[in-house]
Amino acid sequence: MMACRLVAIILLSVFVSAGCGGKSGPVPVTGTVKYDDGSVPQGEICDIRFENATGGDTGKMARGVIGKDGTFKLTTIVPDDGALPGDYKVVFEIYKTYLGRESLVAREFEKTATTPLTASVKANEKNKFDFVIKKRQ
Repeated sequence: MMACRLVAIILLSVFVSAGCGGKSGPVPVTGTVKYDDGSVPQGEICDIRFENATGGDTGKMARGVIGKDGTFKLTTIVPDDGALPGDYKVVFEIYKTYLGRESLVAREFEKTATTPLTASVKANEKNKFDFVIKKRQ
């Protein structure tokens, strides 16, 4: 009985010290977003999200606010900490107003299943992404 407890404690310690993904946390991710006509998205809500590309539960989503100049920094846990290394689908929430929810981005860029944009975040590399999206018609 004591040996079983000891083995369980050792296994738990190994798992906790190794972490859940091998990487200790998010890495910085920055970039820009522009429409295909060269203009920058402007609205009361201008968000970019990096969502798990596999659709599973193997990583956290990261999100950021697109600034007036089109730049963004991603956040996973604390502001501007970046994203966990991995592959992502990139989606957008760009609305003219908070209340009206009139979308300013083409529908294909609003959902993980339909977005054509992807990003691969890598540890120990500069993760800067520049995205071009289409306006809602």
